[in-house]
Amino acid sequence: MHRRGSLLACAAVLSFAAAACTSAISGSGHVFDGATSPAQTNSSFSSGIPLPPSSSPSSSTPPANPFACPHISFAAGRLTFSCVTNELVHTPGDPVWELTLSQTVEPNWSLAEGARRLTPLGSRTLKQVALATRASMVQHGEYGTTPSVATVSAVPATVAGVPAFIVQSAITINAQYRATNGLQVRVEKLWIVAMNAGDGNVAEWYVTIPDDVKQFWPQVPALIASIGLI
Repeated sequence: MHRRGSLLACAAVLSFAAAACTSAISGSGHVFDGATSPAQTNSSFSSGIPLPPSSSPSSSTPPANPFACPHISFAAGRLTFSCVTNELVHTPGDPVWELTLSQTVEPNWSLAEGARRLTPLGSRTLKQVALATRASMVQHGEYGTTPSVATVSAVPATVAGVPAFIVQSAITINAQYRATNGLQVRVEKLWIVAMNAGDGNVAEWYVTIPDDVKQFWPQVPALIASIGLI
């Protein structure tokens, strides 16, 4: 999958670093992280009257990151699922999928997994939803220019206890695009699962795995089995 992934990840890090620097320059000298500040720590001495020690130190455990592997929880899409590999990291900014986790497998190319926000099902079938999402990925250049797309299978299923449709595709990367960009990847396999989430909504999950790491292809049925609705 052609990823702005590495660039997006760097942009996210730079954005965070810039925010931290701005906070420091603004005068506080400290980015609030929920811990006691130095001024608070020394308050008993600045008043001249020692304060009694606390009966028990406060220990607040930060909430678990819902987008951290090995198991993901995506409230906006009402989905939970396992990661194809624990090396996946949250990569914001995908034009199709509101939640994407990716791992770079070669420069500017990644394997990815994620989900979409709930969308109205309307008069569409689950198969039409999955195929339309695949078309959107191709149109947005997720597989470079003019890739060849073949449907390997398109079958109804039950996923997370609800009606679903699974579309598996084999996407052949354009040879000229590969040569121009110095890519090793030749074929990428994409799975999209569209599920009837109830209340007239559809939930969608995907994983796209290039042949650089084709050892992950056999794991996909277990990944699909791990999907849950919340």
